Amino acid sequence: MLPRTSRLHSPAEFKRTYGQGVSVVGRHMVVYGLIEEGAKTRLGLSVSRKVGGAAVRNRIRRRLSGAFLSLAETLPEGARTIIVARPRITQVNYQNMEAELNGLLNKLSVALNQGGRR
Repeated sequence: MLPRTSRLHSPAEFKRTYGQGVSVVGRHMVVYGLIEEGAKTRLGLSVSRKVGGAAVRNRIRRRLSGAFLSLAETLPEGARTIIVARPRITQVNYQNMEAELNGLLNKLSVALNQGGRR
C-alpha cells in the first residue's frame, strides 16, 4: 500500500490534475498526469460504483496501487497521477492490468516530458 504522503486526497488536487493535466486512455482505465515542481510522485485512484460493490472496488484499488508501485519509476519526478478505472476492469487479470498500466504510464511520461495535452 502507498504511504499517505504518496497519495492524492483533496478534491482540489484531483480537480487541478483533471483540468490542467494530460490524459492517456486505455481499454480498462484512463490515466491523468500533471507535473508538480519540487514535489514527489503522488497517486490518486478513482473507482466508481459502476465497477462493482465495495469488495470489488477495494480489490481493484489494491491491484492498481500495487501495479503503480512497481512502475512509478517510469514517471518524471513530481508527477501527480490519477488512475480512473473503467467498469470492464473487473474482467482483467492482474498481469494484463499491470501490462496496460505500464503502457499507459510510458505514454503519460512522454506526454508530460513534452508538456503537451492529449
